[in-house]
Amino acid sequence: MSYIGSPAAAGLGMRSAPQHLFTYGNVGPVTAIIDCLVIVAASVAAGVAYHMMALGVVGDIAAFAGVGSNTALLFVLLARSRGMYRPTALLWASQWRRIVACWVAVLLAMVAFLFLLKVGASFSRGATIGFGILAPCLLLLSRAAIAGRLRSALAHGRIAAKRAIMVGEREELDHRSATDLLRKYAIREVGRFELPQAGGDDRSLTADSAAVLDAAVDVARTGQTDIVLLALRWTEKDRYDLVRERLRALPLPVVLPLHPRTRARLEASGLYERLASGVRLVPPLGYVDFMSLVLNAAAVLTDSGGVQKEAYLAGVPCVTIRPNTEWVETVEAGWNELVDLDVDRALAALERTPPPERPPLYGDGQAGARVVEALERWARTAATTSSA
Repeated sequence: MSYIGSPAAAGLGMRSAPQHLFTYGNVGPVTAIIDCLVIVAASVAAGVAYHMMALGVVGDIAAFAGVGSNTALLFVLLARSRGMYRPTALLWASQWRRIVACWVAVLLAMVAFLFLLKVGASFSRGATIGFGILAPCLLLLSRAAIAGRLRSALAHGRIAAKRAIMVGEREELDHRSATDLLRKYAIREVGRFELPQAGGDDRSLTADSAAVLDAAVDVARTGQTDIVLLALRWTEKDRYDLVRERLRALPLPVVLPLHPRTRARLEASGLYERLASGVRLVPPLGYVDFMSLVLNAAAVLTDSGGVQKEAYLAGVPCVTIRPNTEWVETVEAGWNELVDLDVDRALAALERTPPPERPPLYGDGQAGARVVEALERWARTAATTSSA
């Protein structure tokens, strides 16, 4: 069976989820806004109620709102610094402890500001006590309502998120539910493709696996999904190679780390928007982030000499948009192709399959072990010589 868990049966549509109040992109900011409104409302309500009961007058509503606004700002900033507006944090059963601790810290700061600095004459101690009790109660109630709404949306797949199909073995797929994917990674599952279990005739197994992968690729190509997730154990090299080869048929995203000066020239020439419509443009990357990008790329297109060598070491095919290169040996090994500025040659080079062998042109990665071995030999020789 190639396709399991139909989207309709799971309560998930193949189209984008309808827009609701909460999405993974806005649930944090929406919650922060609600917190601000709740705190300001609690400040005004506590101030008015106390002054009505104690003095028989409404009091200075503008002052109550001002105190509430400043307190709300401090609370939101502190809560945000502690990660309390992340979607996963909003689902925690124990989030009330963090809310209370954050509120106590903010309230103490506001008390010091109002009374020690003598700037809160219109906000009496009674109003402050009422505010300190009422606000956290309302915050906890609003957070409980938000968490309930969020859980309900998660359970019914009504949160807008990137659509994904999962491809993998049954044992791995069983450990990953659609709700977990949505809750933890903001990914909405729209279907699953189960690969046959290992065992039996290898030839029929390969054919069945290829059929499942081709079906997944067909779904991805129709635009019904944004991401293909793999749930596989990568201990079987033959299956790994098969999956890699079949998924090469998918259109892959193009990522371009763009230098600020290059971006400025593209914008000046009116080409930036045109490029951004089909290419994911990102700021310049540090070495670790850039190498992570290279290691996970299907191919690298560059005019940089250093990147050519890094791509070879990473085992990633390289297409060099130059007429020549200082790394001639990478071209001779078949892992680097010079295309100059010829678009057709570049496209053809990106489609080619890399060679099966990648000789250790720049070492085999065992230099450290050989250095240690040489030092040990030297130490043994030195010890023998000294004892003699």
